[in-house]
Amino acid sequence: SEGRNWTPPAPTSKPAKGLHVYNSLSREKVPFVTRDGSNQVTWYICGPTVYDSSHLGHARNYVTFDIIRRIMEYFGYNIRYVMNVTDVDDKIINRACCNYLLERFRATATNPGQRLFGCRYEREFMEDMKSLGVQVPDVLTRVTEYIHEIIEYVQVILKHKLAYVANNSVYFDTKAFRDAGHTYGKLNPWAVGSSELASESESNFETTEKRSSCDFALWKKSKEGEPAWNSPWGMGRPGWHIECSAMASDILGDCMDIHSGGHDLQFPHHDNELAQAEAYFNSSQWVKFFFHSGHLSIDGLKMSKSLKNFITIKEALQKYTSRQLRMLFVIHAWDKPINFSEAAMNEALGKEKQFKDFFSNVQAEMRQVALEDDQRWSDDEKQLQRRIQEVQSKVRVRLEDNFDTGGAVSELLLLVKDVHSYFDKCNSMSVKPRVFIIQKAPVYITRILSIFVILEHCRLI
Repeated sequence: SEGRNWTPPAPTSKPAKGLHVYNSLSREKVPFVTRDGSNQVTWYICGPTVYDSSHLGHARNYVTFDIIRRIMEYFGYNIRYVMNVTDVDDKIINRACCNYLLERFRATATNPGQRLFGCRYEREFMEDMKSLGVQVPDVLTRVTEYIHEIIEYVQVILKHKLAYVANNSVYFDTKAFRDAGHTYGKLNPWAVGSSELASESESNFETTEKRSSCDFALWKKSKEGEPAWNSPWGMGRPGWHIECSAMASDILGDCMDIHSGGHDLQFPHHDNELAQAEAYFNSSQWVKFFFHSGHLSIDGLKMSKSLKNFITIKEALQKYTSRQLRMLFVIHAWDKPINFSEAAMNEALGKEKQFKDFFSNVQAEMRQVALEDDQRWSDDEKQLQRRIQEVQSKVRVRLEDNFDTGGAVSELLLLVKDVHSYFDKCNSMSVKPRVFIIQKAPVYITRILSIFVILEHCRLI
């Protein structure tokens, strides 16, 4: 059915591969169809704001979408994957002030556009992603490298009379946007008007000149000592939301297939992104599918340094392997919350051990059989073959059902149990397993686990 803020693909389009996904714009599972019905997918993911070390919440987000990206590639989609890095932002400036880096900026900056903020944490983030087995994006964009495009983007929105200038800053006019027939707050309409949420993007910035509390900054007049770029409105810097709209539009154009990020970004960031892009292009749908990963909590509580439950990715990788952390995310629904706890990790470790034991047992059985042994199938081999085929079909159905990786793993473990039962029956009857049939299950399981990148201890047959 058609969501209030989402137009489904044309009726002549057919859902490729049967894939159905939860779309935050329609707030329901819908068939996934690309803009032109082909297997070419454009995807923009909100990258890090590089003001501190990456934590497990970041791992949840980027590993989750890495897994989905790999599943879609397995289904035959060709993906152009774009990620940004926010390297100028209120949080970065505040952190820089705390670390006395702005004094260094004043003393050494000869080009306002040079990247003096966040380089260390961007490098750490990339190292963490590599350690977690996350594929690199096809395109990486940085705010400091897109100032010219951002300024032009703001100018177009002003030209469309959907923004206004006040005290050398530029604000998006949410009332004018609505009056023009657009919908503001598509993803989280209940949050519109929340001063607490809206203020997240306006910290460290005076906003008394806004016409409405719902309006937000596209361009911010810089304070003395802050990084600043020349613009038609004076020296300033981009607002938080405009960066993604401008950079994604530059690479992907007036419409993209997928936009993704953490659940907490729905409002104000993603709703404001949508509004800006639709104001710029004078369109009603800039994004076809919005994916939001579920929140990660630590022992049932929001991660917080003050609560001493703030865990960086590097700290987590000192205790667990990247495959074990990926297993945790694989066995939970990608769009639902996860509670990181000892019990949750024990469940993930337990499933990893089941696969490790399975591959070890298959290797042991393989050493006992040879090609010259009797290969004639009995009913037991025929039954195992049917089970392998059933599981292959069921895993496909699970993955097509909103990337149900947890269900897929459950199906694989049922097949593991069936293979063990086959071994037990062969041993009880003092017959050797048939060499070809006992290879088929582990080869298939290897293929699926390789998509999830949780195969560290599983040896290929």
